[in-house]
Amino acid sequence: MFEVTETHRATDLNQLKGILSFYRSAGFKVALDDIGSGWSGLNLLQSLRPDYVKIDMELVRNVHTDEYKQNIVTNLIRIAKTNGIEVIAEGVEVEEEAQWLTDAKADYLQGYLYGKPEPVSITMSNEEKEKIEASLKPLDNAAKA
Repeated sequence: MFEVTETHRATDLNQLKGILSFYRSAGFKVALDDIGSGWSGLNLLQSLRPDYVKIDMELVRNVHTDEYKQNIVTNLIRIAKTNGIEVIAEGVEVEEEAQWLTDAKADYLQGYLYGKPEPVSITMSNEEKEKIEASLKPLDNAAKA
């Protein structure tokens, strides 16, 4: 998955679209991160047409008790679903938030409720490493071009 973070504003939207097109052609999905946290989220949504949107944790925090946040999140989910985009809610910390977001039809939930980030130790065979390296060759060649 290739994540576009709204807080790192692209200076050339056409260049970003070209980069995303390249990654999509290589099999990557595109996620728009932190939707709802900045000023241009809806503009980026319509311009980039991501496969996933990640709802910012500030909107998720205590959403089950805040009617104003509920209205915003409900409509972000509705917009995403109408456009065939899957929704990831970030920063879920308590069961009540999870239940509200599940009822609101968020597709995926992530946050400390499910586990804290931790280093991952990956053991793989040489064959698996070679397969990964071979799959990255087109990306490496394009970066050199």
